[in-house]
Amino acid sequence: MKTVVKPNVDTYYSIAWLDLSDEPQLLYMPATERYYLLPFYDAFTNVFASPGTRTTGTSAQEFMIARPNWEGNVPKGVQLIQAPTEMVWMIGRIQVDSPEDGNLTVRAIQDAMRLIPLSARGIQDYVPRGGDVQEAYENVIPSKAIRNLDVNNFLSRAAQLMVKNPPSLADSTIINKLSKIGFQPGKSFEVDSDNIVVRTKLNTMH
Repeated sequence: MKTVVKPNVDTYYSIAWLDLSDEPQLLYMPATERYYLLPFYDAFTNVFASPGTRTTGTSAQEFMIARPNWEGNVPKGVQLIQAPTEMVWMIGRIQVDSPEDGNLTVRAIQDAMRLIPLSARGIQDYVPRGGDVQEAYENVIPSKAIRNLDVNNFLSRAAQLMVKNPPSLADSTIINKLSKIGFQPGKSFEVDSDNIVVRTKLNTMH
């Protein structure tokens, strides 16, 4: 991984975005004495679980990551991780000592890792479905698209995402402040003027 600035140079990364809205996802980690950690982030980039050699041991393990209100049977031998939001980001890290070590050892560990939906458990020849990209979004640059949103569309989209990805109690102060200008999770947001009006109202709340 060379596309972002990293605070360390002695690990290889394994990254996955999880959508837990339909069903839980299963992550298999092979047995290894090599130091690793698999931190899971919620939709607000808070770490809510971090399996690894220090926290869960060196044996082969299988984790089931489920949405907040999921109810069902957890397969035997599988460790349940209940996520606080339906949108989850995993940034796994595995210790690497040199380029040669990475190619011989760490790559083999990564190749043995497996991430599948719960419904695919036990299917040996399971092949994940390829993603579909709508034509209208093929050339969209996410960061630029977000910057181009006006305040109404930006906060309306944020409010929509918060229905299935509720903020934590630690964010209640700012959510209460936003409610004073009409922002509520699940509802569209609209102001008659531009960002200056919203910014002024927010500043007066301090």
